[in-house]
Amino acid sequence: MLVTFYPHLTATTAPVGRDLDWPTLVRALSDFRFIAGDKDLRRRQCPLWSPAQLTAPRRLNRNVGAVSCLVLDYDDGLSLFDAAIRWEGYRMHGYTTWSHTTAGPRCRVVLPLATPIPGRMWSGLYRDILSRQGIDADPQCIDPSRAFYLPAIGAGGPHSVHTVDGDLLDLTEAATAAHKREEAEKARIESRRRANLDRVRRDVDNQGDAEKAAAKILSLDPDARLALAESVGATVLQLGQGALVARRAPCPQCGAADVWWAIKRGWARCNHANSCGYAAPLYDYARETIGG
Repeated sequence: MLVTFYPHLTATTAPVGRDLDWPTLVRALSDFRFIAGDKDLRRRQCPLWSPAQLTAPRRLNRNVGAVSCLVLDYDDGLSLFDAAIRWEGYRMHGYTTWSHTTAGPRCRVVLPLATPIPGRMWSGLYRDILSRQGIDADPQCIDPSRAFYLPAIGAGGPHSVHTVDGDLLDLTEAATAAHKREEAEKARIESRRRANLDRVRRDVDNQGDAEKAAAKILSLDPDARLALAESVGATVLQLGQGALVARRAPCPQCGAADVWWAIKRGWARCNHANSCGYAAPLYDYARETIGG
């Protein structure tokens, strides 16, 4: 199986690809190296591995050709033995992670796949596995380029490994089904985005009294303000007490994706207050960004 190794966390452009059989990978994931100090030191010193086959020498999601193993991190108190039981019947290897303790178990489970999964299909599949099976693994491991620390000691303990023989996990059909659902959802979102864009453009294209009405709509109507955010590719975040804010919208003055506005009301403003200083009513922003 194709895997990738990195000398430390920040060495994203120094991957070492290896084609290993399962017993060799198990041995590599059973050798605990001593890493003293805090987490910052571990980031600088501890090597990592990834089940990703890279198509270019940089750890980016778009460079992942295929993923050869399902790797799950259990950081919420599940013991290594109990984590292995979750995957009873399948070939797997697990090891306790750096900060594992008896009182606060933390472990990593690795399951080799019968067929590698294309990188473009991995995130949807991983998300589907967690949601459908109710597995309380770390959802942050969703990226196909995700790298994991090799076994290390220096904090916590005692540490251990656990290997079980069994069938190879076949996720081919599940990956295909998850990918179809994800593509359908993307199409739905794109359709909604286009509909919102048409709606905003109709408001922007109005003239005379209708133009004043359109400006008022974008000033006071949260739905219209949200539609504009989606139309220009802004990120909508929910703050305290449910308040919504559109962020990372393109700035028509400096070109940076740093314009923001509250969904409830208020002007559009660029975060670069000193170097740019752009600020305008949302209707004017809409005309400058998508209007004719």
